[in-house]
Amino acid sequence: MQILFATNNIHKVQEVQSVMPKNFSVLSLPALRLDVSLHEHETTIEGNAISKVKQVWTVVQKNKWSISCFADDSGLEVAALNNAPGVHSARYYSQNATDVQNIKHLLDQMQGIAERQAQFRTVIALIHKERLHLFTGIVKGTILTFPKGNSGFGYDPLFLPNGYQKTFAQMTMQEKNRCSHRYLAVEKMISFFAKMKATG
Repeated sequence: MQILFATNNIHKVQEVQSVMPKNFSVLSLPALRLDVSLHEHETTIEGNAISKVKQVWTVVQKNKWSISCFADDSGLEVAALNNAPGVHSARYYSQNATDVQNIKHLLDQMQGIAERQAQFRTVIALIHKERLHLFTGIVKGTILTFPKGNSGFGYDPLFLPNGYQKTFAQMTMQEKNRCSHRYLAVEKMISFFAKMKATG
């Protein structure tokens, strides 16, 4: 089964493909030569995921493709910052901020704050047979005072998930996939497809 991931982020595609069942092929927008600039103007993580999948679904319908598509949106929610950066995680420092800039900005905002509990949250919006479905994954952890690790992306070098001795950026992709917020949301989507297959 082929399923279209509404993203231009190759890191996300690799993460999802690595945990999908072997009979699933995750297609990206570039793989289908689709030049779609996904807009993220909503005020919630759920809203952005829904908006992005609907933008791509319009293209799918226009081309009359028989394929399901999904989009995700993720955010780092820091309790001491009233759940910021949240929906603005990718552009916390500025609209076109780099990961390094966002990390530095977050550390600046948390200077002198002892309470460093946070969570990563992913929402997947799937359109399957013209119906919308949502799946959420949450991982709780702690924000470190300095980055550790060179893998991953985003805020991974700062996030130490509860029960682990490594940040997301210190983990291999396989290690991260066993506990990441995106993995948990994808797992729910996989279970959905399994249930659909079982019920016909």
